[in-house]
Amino acid sequence: MKKLLLLFVLLPLLNYAHQDTYHLEEYGNVTVRFKTGHYYEEIQNAKIIGEYAYMLCEKLGYDKQVVLDFIHDYGHTYYGNTFSYISYGRESFTYESYYREDTSSNLHGRTLYPVPYREVIKFDKGEIIKESYESPMTNKKDKIVIRQFGFHFEIKETLDLLHYAVSNINALKKNSDVDTLVSYLNNMYYLIPTIPQSEIYSAIHTGSKDVQDVLARKVYAETDTIKHSTVYYSYFAADNKYHLFYGLHGKEIVMDTLNQIYSFYETEYFPQRLFVFEKSNRMRCYVEKSLFDEYSFKRSTIHDLPIDVFEYTVSIDAKWIGDDIYMINYNNSFMWDPFKRFIYLDEEDVLIVDFDDYIENKRDKK
Repeated sequence: MKKLLLLFVLLPLLNYAHQDTYHLEEYGNVTVRFKTGHYYEEIQNAKIIGEYAYMLCEKLGYDKQVVLDFIHDYGHTYYGNTFSYISYGRESFTYESYYREDTSSNLHGRTLYPVPYREVIKFDKGEIIKESYESPMTNKKDKIVIRQFGFHFEIKETLDLLHYAVSNINALKKNSDVDTLVSYLNNMYYLIPTIPQSEIYSAIHTGSKDVQDVLARKVYAETDTIKHSTVYYSYFAADNKYHLFYGLHGKEIVMDTLNQIYSFYETEYFPQRLFVFEKSNRMRCYVEKSLFDEYSFKRSTIHDLPIDVFEYTVSIDAKWIGDDIYMINYNNSFMWDPFKRFIYLDEEDVLIVDFDDYIENKRDKK
């Protein structure tokens, strides 16, 4: 049985930031832990990976505990890269931060200045203050731990890592050491139990028929709030891809196949439009054609938006503002209003990225 838990954690060293959240899901012997700062569609992806991981464990006959620990790089510290680690034991790892104390100013009293960890060797040992924190654990039992830092996590890559861990469990117990990774703060880094990176590279690039067989199955995104009595939009994973569909009368009509789903947004007003962003700067709009033309749909062209893919974005929505006009809004947690807006004309399938320029070119010259 699957259990859903939410654990709110505020690390002591992040006393100036908002609370990050640990999302915990259980699929048989597999626990998925996903740490992020906001709700992202990538949480759904982690759940899909968890279901696949449980299927792979069943196929391999492995019933001991496994933790998939995803640390979401929603601030894009790693610029799209993913860092992976495998270990056997407790799933905790260490955060270490370095500071230098300055008492020369009577106005401020005791002041601590962050010291980038690469510069620690420049100071005498007595000048540096080190602070350490342990990440929380789901329990204190030894287990396989697949830990990944990144923004998007590949289904196949995670399953390849799990397959390697289960197939080499004895070597995993003997060969684990501690590796380091720079964090989003320049004076903090992570100490992570893991096998060598050379073995992880081999695990990711070694094809496995067991993994291929599992990936051929369908795993659906959660649809607990969907009313199946009317048209609804959703997606499932299969063969390491994501397949968008709309459902009607028990039938699924696949509308597209994507490599990733960054954002999945359905408008409120009938007929509902579905705006799907494969990446933060790539969008398509979908809609069922009409009540009298069942099992057909309209799909827009692919629109590329002038957004930096590493821009800090919390959410993307599309608001209907009249006729066939929609406002696409990019939101972050620093502003009440969207930091970027674009207009989409549904009937003409036109994305307006510069409204003033569009009006100027369309307006009759007199």
